[in-house]
Amino acid sequence: MTLDGKTIKAGAVLGTDWGSHRHLLAHEGGHTISLPDLYGGPGGHGYIGSWDLMGNLGGVAPDHFAWHKWKPGWLDDNQISCVRTWNTSVTTTLSPVETAGGTKAAVVRYGNSTAYVAEVRARLVNDSRACKTGVLVYKVDSVVASGSGPVRVMDSRPASGGRGGRVGGTTVVEIRGAASVRGGAWTTSTADLSGFGAQTVQLTIEVGDVEGGSLLEAGVDDILITRA
Repeated sequence: MTLDGKTIKAGAVLGTDWGSHRHLLAHEGGHTISLPDLYGGPGGHGYIGSWDLMGNLGGVAPDHFAWHKWKPGWLDDNQISCVRTWNTSVTTTLSPVETAGGTKAAVVRYGNSTAYVAEVRARLVNDSRACKTGVLVYKVDSVVASGSGPVRVMDSRPASGGRGGRVGGTTVVEIRGAASVRGGAWTTSTADLSGFGAQTVQLTIEVGDVEGGSLLEAGVDDILITRA
């Protein structure tokens, strides 16, 4: 659209019937700086899970990808470590996306329009409810249209089928026992699934723990699951 001699290439429309989610304005505002819709795929959010508010507004880790912080200039070029040519490598130390300063992403060019990006996510600031932390790897394809998966998170367990408390590659809750826990009393745990509306959630109960052998692994007496 051209107005007063100036061309407007991106914009956002808000309607009063769209609800009042606290991330809605930030999401729609992202379109005005050319950030694409990242939702879509299996279950509605299968491309990126809960990472980045340009996808799931109710996601537990809604901070922007480092790639999307770099595009509008929120990150300087020297905060992105790039591998541009074949048979080359770089060694870099990444600081969490949620913090200020430091190198935020390692980018490996893969084609004329594609690249793989690695960044570090922590339970800080906007991502304080993140279910998992550590290195996050995703593929960027600049020719893929908004809403069709221009960014796709690489699932570290692609054959899991969502097992282990995972929704679209995102761990919802993980509870691990310990060998020292031998009490026979009931214990309870809850997980906030409000950010995964209209998605299929698979509940997996794993009888075991990473802390070593315990009485739990010798046999399971009762499991009780209730709906609030």
